[in-house]
Amino acid sequence: MTDLEELFGPLIDESARRREPVEQIEGRAREYRKRDRRRHRVQGFLAGAVVVALVAGAVAFVRGGDDSSVPPAQSSPTTTTGVHIPAGWQTYDYGLARISIPPSWSVTEGCPQAKTLVMIDPETNGLGCGAGARGPSVTILPLPSNAHAQLNGTVNGIRYAEWSPNCPPQAHCGAIVDVPRLKVRIDLGNVATPPILQTLTYSTDARVLQQPFGPAPRSWRTITYAGISVRVPKSWKTVTPDACGPLPNTVALGTADVSIGEGACLVRKPTAPPVASLLMTTFDQNLEVTRRLAASALHHNGLTLERAPVTGPFVPAVSYLIARGSKVVDVRIGLGLDPAIARGIAGSIRSAK
Repeated sequence: MTDLEELFGPLIDESARRREPVEQIEGRAREYRKRDRRRHRVQGFLAGAVVVALVAGAVAFVRGGDDSSVPPAQSSPTTTTGVHIPAGWQTYDYGLARISIPPSWSVTEGCPQAKTLVMIDPETNGLGCGAGARGPSVTILPLPSNAHAQLNGTVNGIRYAEWSPNCPPQAHCGAIVDVPRLKVRIDLGNVATPPILQTLTYSTDARVLQQPFGPAPRSWRTITYAGISVRVPKSWKTVTPDACGPLPNTVALGTADVSIGEGACLVRKPTAPPVASLLMTTFDQNLEVTRRLAASALHHNGLTLERAPVTGPFVPAVSYLIARGSKVVDVRIGLGLDPAIARGIAGSIRSAK
């Protein structure tokens, strides 16, 4: 071995050792490029599959629009599925609450009687009633502002507080159930926990509050009034507005002639079952409404809508106000037992072409 070999030999061996990792790195790079090409091919395939799925879904949606049935109700945090209502029972909505009673029971807005569901008018709040009915009864009223009982029960996923009022035995008091989420108090007169309580659930108003808009089937017909169009089930009839309240499955346009119903009825009876209907009217725009509409965050189909409160638990309806020039169009949707109908009507609100 020469002196040069002795001097540079270790450097040459070191160079060889360093080249080995470089070759390994290049090999790994080639493998990475192969995997990268395979990944791009898989991504391209998946993208194509997504496009095909979207096209198929769009076709199915268009075909589904020809179905004449009412669109199915959407599942939401405020809907309770699987609530069992026995055959023949009558169902009533009171504000955000819904409750059903047996066929042998009646419903009233007055004082409790045996086998009655009493729906208290908040303006009277049951004033003038005696100690209670000598038999099972259920009274439903707005939850008092001072209610503070601890939640200790659940029905259909809704928490409630059940407690016993302090009253003498001859008063035939039962249990009191406070339901904060539904903003109601239920007085179970002379009975502990009747099967009626097991029917308690969310009303159509509560469900529409949570999810106001839905699809309207293509088979529905279009109604146009004051520059606004909506769609309603094809079987609904167009009638003259009635001061006594809406008729089931009807469309009324304009303001009712109060003189027709004067002396008979001017408001909806609280004991009447919920009614699915549509009433469209107009009134002059005022500063208060203009300000509310300007501040409204509810935008739908290019329109600014205000969901106006319909006062009282006896008026199960949702009202949408829309400014049109110097007028305001009031689209009032009567809420029946199926929230999908109200959602379909509200979802179809738009400017008339």
